[in-house]
Amino acid sequence: MLVTGIDEAGYGPVLGPLVVASATFSIPDRHPNPCLWSLLERAVIRQPRPARGDPRLPVCDSKKLYAGPRKLARLERTAAAFLALAGHTAPSVMPLVRRVADSWPDQVRQPPWYVAADLPLPVAASQADIRTQTAALSSTMRTRGIRLAGLRAVVLPAVDYNRMVRATKNKAAVLFWATMRLVTQALAEDGSDHTLVIDRQGGRRRYAAALLKSLDLDRLHVATEDAQASRYTLTHLPHLGEIGFYKSGEEHHFSIALASIIAKYIRELCMGLFNRYWCQQVEGLTATAGYYADGMRFFGQIQPHLRRLGLEPTAVLRLR
Repeated sequence: MLVTGIDEAGYGPVLGPLVVASATFSIPDRHPNPCLWSLLERAVIRQPRPARGDPRLPVCDSKKLYAGPRKLARLERTAAAFLALAGHTAPSVMPLVRRVADSWPDQVRQPPWYVAADLPLPVAASQADIRTQTAALSSTMRTRGIRLAGLRAVVLPAVDYNRMVRATKNKAAVLFWATMRLVTQALAEDGSDHTLVIDRQGGRRRYAAALLKSLDLDRLHVATEDAQASRYTLTHLPHLGEIGFYKSGEEHHFSIALASIIAKYIRELCMGLFNRYWCQQVEGLTATAGYYADGMRFFGQIQPHLRRLGLEPTAVLRLR
């Protein structure tokens, strides 16, 4: 069976890209209702802070992993090991983004912070440690008969995000579009039964009509739509397919947690390039994570320089 998890990073900020990522695993049928945290416990741990001396990789909600001292190193250690296992290795940020987000060159007339100067990888973690963790993951997964079938992402810089928001008048529709792009790619994978688990998008509970339209389906079965989950059976596939949207999905589904980490890592790499470019352009500028209050402070400081650099405000600041 195939299991795909999907999650986003960067939906709330006013600066930087929106990133939606997916993680797909092929799991033998001998593991009914598999919990990947248990099956891979030799190499991974559910908690964001392993005990001292525990070398395992934390796989959890990226917001919990990306916190405190050395937060980028911790995030990168897990993300880079899984990316390497999926065959996504690159010497620097932009080649990695292009490998994971295969539509990147078509999505964006790249702003200068993505082309002026790249950053070598890894940024904060140890390359030797990443290699060790990748080998441990590979060995554990091979023993269990589990395969990482794919890591993918949709990356929408501000200019593309704004174009889509103008067209839809709804930022939630942009997030759903990016999610459905990854769902469609996942469903194209060869395999038997396919389960897709997605972090619930806001407080929304009903997705049936949107799924029918986005996936061009004639029908689907509504399994449940309640406070914890919205689950749908896809009846058009040669094999059983189910899509579920789960409240706090990264707490309960390994593949959603990993997708959360991949999305966050790619966004933070892009923000690293963004901050470095602008701090070189504007003397005394302090870097930003892009969230509203500090993002508006940052934009206010760079706005007088946009015309000099030939940039429109919508290349930097999101409309919503």
